[in-house]
Amino acid sequence: MAPRLSELLERIRPAGAPGAPTEGEFQHRLDRRADEIATLTAVLASFEAEADGVVATARAEADRLRSEAQRSVHEIAASLPDRVAVAEARAAHLLEERDQVEHERIRSEAAATISNLQARAEVQIPALVEEAMAMIWSQVPSGPEAGSPP
Repeated sequence: MAPRLSELLERIRPAGAPGAPTEGEFQHRLDRRADEIATLTAVLASFEAEADGVVATARAEADRLRSEAQRSVHEIAASLPDRVAVAEARAAHLLEERDQVEHERIRSEAAATISNLQARAEVQIPALVEEAMAMIWSQVPSGPEAGSPP
């Protein structure tokens, strides 16, 4: 318990007449100080016990959190191979899907190119055949000299 203001002022003010205190006054002051120190000691002891309790609670909580963290680390480490296998399988699946899409795109482009070439060939082949026939007929002699060898 903290001293009151009046008690503090009494300590500062001289007690009684000026001069050296009497034996009774001196003992009275010593007794009051001893009481104050005893009260202060009790408060400090209570505070120390409370602080010890807080520290013990904090240590217990820290130990619990440390234990929980270690358990989590072990669980994560134990599940890591499975998690890696799942990730690898997912990556392989995604690559396979991407390869299938790319394969279909290439197949579609090839089919379009073949179709385009066939359409162009259908247009150009008759013209080429006609031109080839014209060249061949241009080499064949016609008229009266046709029966004689070249």
